[in-house]
Amino acid sequence: MTLLTEAAEGRRRLNDNANGDKLNVVIAYELGYAWGLIHEHVSPVYWPKSYYGSSEWNSFAFSSRNFKCDQIPGYNAVIATARTLIATKTEFSKFVPEDVCKNWALAIAAKFGASDFLPGRKAIWSDRLDKDEAGKDDVDWDSIMMYSTNYLGPGVLYDTDLGIILERTKPSQRDIAGLRALYEAGYKREYAALHNEQTSPQLEEFRKLTCG
Repeated sequence: MTLLTEAAEGRRRLNDNANGDKLNVVIAYELGYAWGLIHEHVSPVYWPKSYYGSSEWNSFAFSSRNFKCDQIPGYNAVIATARTLIATKTEFSKFVPEDVCKNWALAIAAKFGASDFLPGRKAIWSDRLDKDEAGKDDVDWDSIMMYSTNYLGPGVLYDTDLGIILERTKPSQRDIAGLRALYEAGYKREYAALHNEQTSPQLEEFRKLTCG
């Protein structure tokens, strides 16, 4: 990570930019994925139970009020696709076409971008899963993995109070706490240090090759 964050190495710093530095945002997301983070908004603990098909959680931090699914490009066309899936696939027979904005599996089958926002993953870890009704204050709005308001289209996702969600390009404090929980508790790597790590004997040679 050193070569991405240290200006002295000839690389740009990751920084918050309200105007949307797309390159930094993409790098930030990819780093988050590599570290093992998932998008904050896909956790079922934040959604009404009708979105996840479970009575375990019933929150309204995200709902149709602040998730404007019909603003995602291709919405009108995908309604026809969803109608066909409902008519031909028994696993979707209980749905209506508009459920492509509520059901993750239907959105996936229809190849619709709503699947990037909806809860549906089976293995989710969160420090807020013990709450029956997690509220807006439980959401990490500053997370590096939180989609911005204009991701995929203008005005798709807002915070609970309909405020703009900015693009983030550095981990939040909660992101850092989660990463520490993942990697500090008994974690032991069984392979050699990467060339860009301070402990690598090849670090100086690596810097020469990559930084000129």
